[in-house]
Amino acid sequence: MKKNNGLPFPFEKDQYSKELSNKVNEYNKLLKIDHNLIGRVLTCHLLLEKYVTDCLNFHFGKNTNIKKVRLSLYTKLKLLPTNIPLYSYILPGIREIDNIRHKFAHTLNPQINLKNMKNIYKTITDIDRTFWEKKNLIEVIEFFTNVSCSIMMGITTFEISLKK
Repeated sequence: MKKNNGLPFPFEKDQYSKELSNKVNEYNKLLKIDHNLIGRVLTCHLLLEKYVTDCLNFHFGKNTNIKKVRLSLYTKLKLLPTNIPLYSYILPGIREIDNIRHKFAHTLNPQINLKNMKNIYKTITDIDRTFWEKKNLIEVIEFFTNVSCSIMMGITTFEISLKK
């Protein structure tokens, strides 16, 4: 390879400095992304996955450990019993959060978009029509997560009380 100005590749020194400076500026912009938002979405996803896993362990019995099988949240949602209407009520929104989390995991500058939250919007407006108007999208995701986890805890608690 021909050396130009002591550099082991075909760039002139000034061109190399300019390219490197552009790359460093791009890198620094990426570092300044709001990581708080990423953490909040990930926390919601982890909470939902924990309670979905708890529900599956409950429905499949004490000797089942869904965690050991290492299923994705998407697959776990497919395993939830279909005869419980409240699951059907929250599952579409949980799938949307799973998709949002997936985008956050594979994008350097992720954004939350209302068009990706149609089922979350429906569930939240069923509960409180005015809540949506007062909050930003991450707060809506957190509220939906709270509602969904509460429903899942309620289902298993109610079913445990019926068995006694």
